[in-house]
Amino acid sequence: MPTLDNDFNIIDEGSVSFMPTATRYGLIGGAALIVLTLLSYIVFIPAGGSMMWAGGMLPFIAYIAMIVMAIRFHRDQELGGYATLGRCIGLGTLTLMIALLLNSIFNYVYTTFIDPEVMNQALDATRGIYESLGMDEDEVDELMEEAKANQPGAMVTMGMTLFFGAITGLVFSAIIGLIMRKNPPQMA
Repeated sequence: MPTLDNDFNIIDEGSVSFMPTATRYGLIGGAALIVLTLLSYIVFIPAGGSMMWAGGMLPFIAYIAMIVMAIRFHRDQELGGYATLGRCIGLGTLTLMIALLLNSIFNYVYTTFIDPEVMNQALDATRGIYESLGMDEDEVDELMEEAKANQPGAMVTMGMTLFFGAITGLVFSAIIGLIMRKNPPQMA
C-alpha cells in the first residue's frame, strides 16, 4: 500500500510468502513433467537414438520455463515489481523441487505398477544405440549386463532425482535470478 513517503510502492519481501507461488507453479510444472515422462515412455524410448536424446532435453526446457514463470509472477504480481537474487533462487529451487517430487511419485507408480516393462524397453533402446555405433556384440552384452546390475531401485531413483534436482534448481534459479532480479531502489 503506497504512502506519501513511499513513491516506489516497495513491498517488504519478508511480508510475502513465496510458498503459494512455488506450489502453484510446481504443480503446473509437475503436470508438464508427467506429460513429458509419458511421451518419453511412449514415443522417445521406442524410437531410440536421437529421439531419446531429444526427449531427455525437453525436461530441462520445462525446468527453465516453470522457474521463469514463477519468478515473474511473484516479482511482478506479489512483490510490486521487485525481487532480490536470494528470493529468486529460493522460489525457483522450491518450485522445481515440488515439480520433481510430483513427477518422481508418478514415475514410481508408473514403473512399479502400471508398466514395469518400460525399463527393459529403455535398456533395449540403449542396446540399439550401442549397436548402431558399430560396437561389437560382446562389448554391447557386457555394457548391458553392467547396466542391469547397476540399475537402482525405484526409491533410490526418486531420492537421486530429488538430490540432483535440488542442485539443478539452485544452478538454474541462480542464473535465471541474475537475469530477472530487480532490487528495490534504496531509500534515503
